[in-house]
Amino acid sequence: MRQDSLKVLNKRIDYLWIDNASDNSSRISTNQVIVFLHEGLGSIAMWKKFPSLLVKLTNSNAFVYSRHGHGSSEKLDIPRNKDYLRNEAIEILPKILDFFGIKKPILVGHSDGASIALIYASKNSHNLAGLIAIAPHVFVEELTLSGIRQARTQFQNARFREKLSAYHTDTDDLFSQWSNVWLSTEFGEWNIVESLSQISTPLLIIQGENDQYGSLSQITAIENTIPFSVEKEIIPNCGHSPHLEYPDQTLEVIKKFLDNSCTTARAKD
Repeated sequence: MRQDSLKVLNKRIDYLWIDNASDNSSRISTNQVIVFLHEGLGSIAMWKKFPSLLVKLTNSNAFVYSRHGHGSSEKLDIPRNKDYLRNEAIEILPKILDFFGIKKPILVGHSDGASIALIYASKNSHNLAGLIAIAPHVFVEELTLSGIRQARTQFQNARFREKLSAYHTDTDDLFSQWSNVWLSTEFGEWNIVESLSQISTPLLIIQGENDQYGSLSQITAIENTIPFSVEKEIIPNCGHSPHLEYPDQTLEVIKKFLDNSCTTARAKD
């Protein structure tokens, strides 16, 4: 496990390699690489132990990074706008993958990260071995906005802010930029459903039945647009973070997907 940083768009981002190489050398092994894309207020640390557990279970390597302005990564000079998810998927993620020479990764995205993964896949499915979308957003719905308004109220609570501040250098700026974009009039029309028809990589969707930031309509929209059968797992009594609330079940579902659908897809290449 090695943590370091690199510069993207002239601003530093922190990343973490979790290497499952059996020789324990400093060299990155040739095992399958799983790239983790965190949620809207996430960071490397907020994935907790989940990446390490998945690496051990699947004999893979993992690459985890904090986007600009998240964790200890430097924020960009330009304020976040309504195109920030597309910019992350089309402008920044490809630069990171190219820098490390990561070929045919598995993308695991949560919430905003799942949306970024879907946007990337809509343009670059040929570069992926598979995609796991946890609690994805593909259009704006009132449930999501209501959850963000509630989070904004909670953010005024010192304990809530202190808890989040443990994971980020500038929590106030991060929270403000994230919530302001989502609650803006311009972002209300954000919708990536149509572009999903271009995805051809194996896709697994995982969502909590009681997700406070998105309804199952998000899943239905994806299923109705993707031109092949999408695998999905709806976890009962679960909220927005299945990988943290029900890690064992989530790990089991992902391993089955990687062993079956993704292995088959790689064999065809």
